[in-house]
Amino acid sequence: MKLPIYSIPSLANEFLPIYPANVLLRYKFPTWKYLQEVREPVIIFHGTQDRVIPYDNARMLISYLKKDDRFISIPGGQHYGIPKSPIYQDTLDSLLSH
Repeated sequence: MKLPIYSIPSLANEFLPIYPANVLLRYKFPTWKYLQEVREPVIIFHGTQDRVIPYDNARMLISYLKKDDRFISIPGGQHYGIPKSPIYQDTLDSLLSH
């Protein structure tokens, strides 16, 4: 998953809470709605200090993950620094070596 967001309206509400984002936005991208349909394991990496997609917004996806899916927090991680994180690199190395 490229952008681990719950939905576009939920993200808009984080930054613009006075606007009725659910009504105004045409494309909602309800990620939570489709997670159960993904047949392969889903792994979400998310930085706790992400200012583009707030950590709490991505965390809302956890309850929709399947048994083999994973949500991996990157402590102190920001939006663009995740690939440099040792947690990210070690997890990918482990997954790709199987």
